Amino acid sequence: MLTDLQPLMLFETTQNPICYGIKDGDIPCTPEHERVFSYAWNFCGDVTTSCFPSAVCKSSQMGAVIQYYHRDSDGYEECNVIGHYDPARDDTYYKLLDDHDPSKGVSLTYVFGDKCPSGKLRSATLDVVCANTKYEVDSALEPMQCDYHMVMRSYYGCPLVSCNKVLRVANVYLPLDQSLTNYTFFFSLQ
Repeated sequence: MLTDLQPLMLFETTQNPICYGIKDGDIPCTPEHERVFSYAWNFCGDVTTSCFPSAVCKSSQMGAVIQYYHRDSDGYEECNVIGHYDPARDDTYYKLLDDHDPSKGVSLTYVFGDKCPSGKLRSATLDVVCANTKYEVDSALEPMQCDYHMVMRSYYGCPLVSCNKVLRVANVYLPLDQSLTNYTFFFSLQ
């Protein structure tokens, strides 16, 4: 593949208990108002335990993507693993957002989540749209029952080398047949 999502993997430390997450779920352009769930996810590994409330999700409910819901009015709670990471199948569910344009970004699908009432296993697709930012989470939806779709933007979704032998660094394209010794590169982490 032309990208490396490994730098997006988050590790839990006492100083840095973070994860990617969003509260979302109401599908745009529909007359219904769907429940708004909380979503937490990680890349290339499980979410950290500090990413979700332990009262709602049990420590045995670990996965790469978690969906949870808490309703204050009656105390109703729900927690689902909607995708697992399997290092043995690392490239199986990894693809470009656009097969003809690697600069659009990449998509990663985690499968083998908890069973839905219908018996279908939940799955989550994470789209990492190529953008000039470390990361920004845009949305999380359930467009089809038990299939979840998260979208975020990051320069880690951008290709390092495209098919036409051009090096892409921070939205600057440089032909690889030229010497790069005369260029100075500055990287900014946001």
